[in-house]
Amino acid sequence: MNQLASNRYLHKIAGDLMSDLYNAANLLIFTAISAISAAMITVSCTAVRLRFDIPAQLEWSPASSLFVLVAPAARSDS
Repeated sequence: MNQLASNRYLHKIAGDLMSDLYNAANLLIFTAISAISAAMITVSCTAVRLRFDIPAQLEWSPASSLFVLVAPAARSDS
């Protein structure tokens, strides 16, 4: 039995336009999820920064090596 991925199956039965719309919707959804995840990690890191009295990170890249060490530990896995 041949198994097709959902976008290949959609392309086969609905054509190029519907397949492109499906891919665009997936892009938007996964981009939004990634942005929300990044925002929540930033909130956690800010709380940890305040707790350990680490200076505010105002640049695009971290200015404190302690922040770089503490930030990955701030995220929580459920």
